[in-house]
Amino acid sequence: QTIQIALFFKDALLDRPDLKFKNFTENFSHIFDKMPTIFPLPKEAPLDIPFMILGSNNNLNTCNISRSRIDLIIMDKSLFNKAEIFNNFIDEVCDVREIKEFGFVTTYFENMDNASEIIKQKFLKNDIEATKDLSIRYNKPININKEQLNYHFIISDINQYNIHNNSMQIGLMMQ
Repeated sequence: QTIQIALFFKDALLDRPDLKFKNFTENFSHIFDKMPTIFPLPKEAPLDIPFMILGSNNNLNTCNISRSRIDLIIMDKSLFNKAEIFNNFIDEVCDVREIKEFGFVTTYFENMDNASEIIKQKFLKNDIEATKDLSIRYNKPININKEQLNYHFIISDINQYNIHNNSMQIGLMMQ
């Protein structure tokens, strides 16, 4: 399970972007307790390549900072219900850069051997025979406070390798 927030900057960071996030890295050192990895990217590098990656010692939390965006990725379930972390993240980033758009992605995984069959029963006609590796994806525009947002939904039968316990997981993934 994962929560990801992506904030896209109105204007790209150009000169010494690492210095712009000095307070941010200090204020989030309780979540990102590993030493930051900083890449000395030339100004000509694509704007979405991270110049700084923050991580946690338990390898469950990451923050990628590029010249055009910042991505917060939380897999530590003990932080999922702590809204102040996400609010502080947004506030801290807004102190550094003006935001033009955002993305919010949640991923849920459940171990099961018959994920394709479950997807078929819930979303498709039953006359489809012998399916495996089934996946459905759609986008549904929604309106909130006069703003149009895109609600992307993905449900898949997947096999994934879990790096935290070195095992293959078979099951249902929803985003």
